[in-house]
Amino acid sequence: MASTVIKASLNCNTIDTTGSIQFTYEEEVNGAMPFLDTLMKNEQDGSITFTVYRKPTHTDQYLHFKSHHPLHQKLGVVRPLLDRCKTVVTKDEDKIAEVQHIEKSTWCMWVPSIVHQEGQRPDECH
Repeated sequence: MASTVIKASLNCNTIDTTGSIQFTYEEEVNGAMPFLDTLMKNEQDGSITFTVYRKPTHTDQYLHFKSHHPLHQKLGVVRPLLDRCKTVVTKDEDKIAEVQHIEKSTWCMWVPSIVHQEGQRPDECH
C-alpha cells in the first residue's frame, strides 16, 4: 500500500515541470494523521475524531492587541481560532483543551476581557 502511495506521489510530482509544486504524503502514526490544520485520529471503536493540528514549529504568535491595527483586524485574530475549534474539533474534552490553548496564547497578546474571562495572564507570556 505504501509503495502505491509513493508511486502516485512521485507521478503527481512529474506534472509540474517547473518544480514549484511538490506533492507529499503522510502516513498514520500512532493512529493519527495530520491533514491541513486538522489531526485525524482513529479511535478504538473505529470512529474518527478531529482536533486542531499545529506543526511542531508553530509559535502561537498572533497580532498584538496593543498594535496600531484597526479593531476589526485585531478581533479577527481570535474569532477564526474559536470558530475553527467549534467546527473542526469533535470531542468535548478536546474542545475544552483547544479553548484553553487559544486563551493562553492570546492572553500573551493582551487580548482584553471581551474575549476572555477575568483572570491572570499565564507566566509563560513573553
